[in-house]
Amino acid sequence: MSPDEYKVVKTKRFPVKPMEVEEAILQMNMLDHTFFVFRNAESGEINVVYKRHDGNYALIEPERINDKQKAVCTKCTDSLFYFFLFGR
Repeated sequence: MSPDEYKVVKTKRFPVKPMEVEEAILQMNMLDHTFFVFRNAESGEINVVYKRHDGNYALIEPERINDKQKAVCTKCTDSLFYFFLFGR
């Protein structure tokens, strides 16, 4: 694959408000989206809920990091989510 096949053509920024997982699913369904990014009110982490092909829902959340890794991470909470989705 050439680098052009991975070209980002749009960047969207929006506020990421804290909410419970159930509220995030409701928001996703109200917007008629297949996924929804939110800050988990319980953990404070950036999470993603999405609708599975079988009609159920799934939650993506970053792994908890230990203290040694925290010292290395300069923008842990929000950038960790992007690493989780795109960095592997």
